[in-house]
Amino acid sequence: MDPRIPVPATTFGPDARLRLVHLTMALLVLFSTVEVYVPYFGQHLQGLGPLAAGYLGAILAAGWTLGSIVCSGMSHRSGLITGIGPVFSLIGLVGLFFAGPVHSGAVTAVAAVGVALLLLGWGIGMAWPHLLTRVLQLTPEEDQDLAGSSVTTIQLTATAFGSALAGTVANVIGFSGSAGAGDLQSTARWMFGLFAVAPLAAVMTARYARH
Repeated sequence: MDPRIPVPATTFGPDARLRLVHLTMALLVLFSTVEVYVPYFGQHLQGLGPLAAGYLGAILAAGWTLGSIVCSGMSHRSGLITGIGPVFSLIGLVGLFFAGPVHSGAVTAVAAVGVALLLLGWGIGMAWPHLLTRVLQLTPEEDQDLAGSSVTTIQLTATAFGSALAGTVANVIGFSGSAGAGDLQSTARWMFGLFAVAPLAAVMTARYARH
């Protein structure tokens, strides 16, 4: 059995850039887990049916995909894109903070949530390919085999931690199957507000990781 940890050894070396890249990736994945509750909020706050609410939650994934496709080839602007990606996600979460708790089935309310989710996913997608490249650039040749697996490990760990954190926040605020609109609004407001700290931190870590 290989006794090495599933990340390149340079992650814990004197050069902090690889640690910051990994941390930025973890933060990007972490705040994306708010999507877990979007379909439920869509049904009980925005009045959507189950299918429409599911599609609403999928907008984040669509934004992530579009951001990756559009920005992945811009290697000459990698540092800039990595830096501003979390800013788009922060704007998206701020939008969800205001639009997500709105108890209204109006088209404008649903559209506002959709745009916020698109921005949230777009910010992750535009930065993600360049962060992957940065991991490979900062990893020595002898550790290249660990570089790819380290990204998977970080992504799975951040997803699990983010989902657990979202569930904890929801239960602390009073989320339950019988919760009224007021309780759900409070839950949505607290969840989106607290998770906005993650992209704010990612803005800082991405800034230092690209130098």
